[in-house]
This record gives sequence, structure tokens and C-alpha cells, in this order.
Amino acid sequence: MSSAKQLSPETVTFVHDLRNFLASIRAAANMLQGSRGADPAVVAQVAEALQKTVLEIVELVDGFVGKPGTKPEAAPASSESAATLTLLVADDNADSADTLARYLRMQDHRVLIALDGEQALTLAEAERPDMILLDISMPLRDGYSVAQEIRSRPWGRAPKLIAVSGWLSEEQQQRATQAGFDSHLNKPIDLDALERLLRS
Repeated sequence: MSSAKQLSPETVTFVHDLRNFLASIRAAANMLQGSRGADPAVVAQVAEALQKTVLEIVELVDGFVGKPGTKPEAAPASSESAATLTLLVADDNADSADTLARYLRMQDHRVLIALDGEQALTLAEAERPDMILLDISMPLRDGYSVAQEIRSRPWGRAPKLIAVSGWLSEEQQQRATQAGFDSHLNKPIDLDALERLLRS
């Protein structure tokens, strides 16, 4: 069994960016498999090679930071670090949710993951997290609907709600505010901005 590793903030950021990059490669490979006008055998061969490369790199990354669901040892906390919080990450992209959760666990936070809006609402009701990061576009219930439902509950004024999206127009930002969100983050998430929200 390998010893636990202490990761610098720079390393954590690198791994975060790398896993996002790998998710993009995987998506490109999936698109390639469905492309038209190319020799199917060639497309399949290239797609298989891409997928194999992705899996190999993911295994290397997981070997460095720990398998999903494990909690790598965090670097010693500074006096400026955010207090330990219970956080809920809701995103139907499992890779994105896992990457963000892993980063937050490295900061010694307790992190829950939901992959759709209904699951997010169920976990929020059961666990009463301090902060909920809700992807706007999720199956079953979108982020707006989940935020409105949370705010309607007796306990729902307490958690900080953060809208997460690829990009929010001014109109969407207004809708997020009306739904009960406290703030929003664009994807890929700026880790410095996230840290500021955790400390606020």
C-alpha cells in the first residue's frame, strides 16, 4: 500500500485541470465513434486507442491522488484555510463531480456527490450541508428547481447555494438569484474563486 501523499495547491490545480482535459478527450472519442463519412474500421481503431490512452492516464492520476471515494491526506492547514464544512456537489457529469469532490476533500471538507437533481434534493434534505454547488443543467430536476425547493424548506435558508454552469447570461444570473442562489461559478471552476466562497 502506497503511503499517503501531501499535495501542494499547485499540484491539486494541475490534477484538476488534467482530469477536465481527460474528460474532453473522452468526449471527443465518443464523438469520433459516431462520426459519419469516415471508414468505420479506422474510426473504431482511433477511438479505441483514445479510450485506452485516457484510461491509462486516469489510472496514473488515481494512483497519485488516490482512488475515487478515498480521502488523500491533506496538506497542513494554514491559519487562512476555510473551516471544515459539509459540502454537496451536484453535477450529472460524474468526472467533473469526482474531480471537484476530490479537491475539496483534500481541504479536509466532507463532500457528498449527487448526479441528478432529485438525488441532490434528497441528499440535501438528509445531510443539511453547509454549501451546495448545483449544476444548472441536470436530469430529473435542474439547478433552478432544486434551489427553489431547498429554499422552501424550513432548513433551506441556512446552506449557501452556488450555481455552476458553463456560462450564465445576465438573464440566467437574475433567474439564479430569484431561485435562491447566493453566487455562481463558471466552468471550469476557478479554484481561487471557490476558496473565497468557502471562506465567506
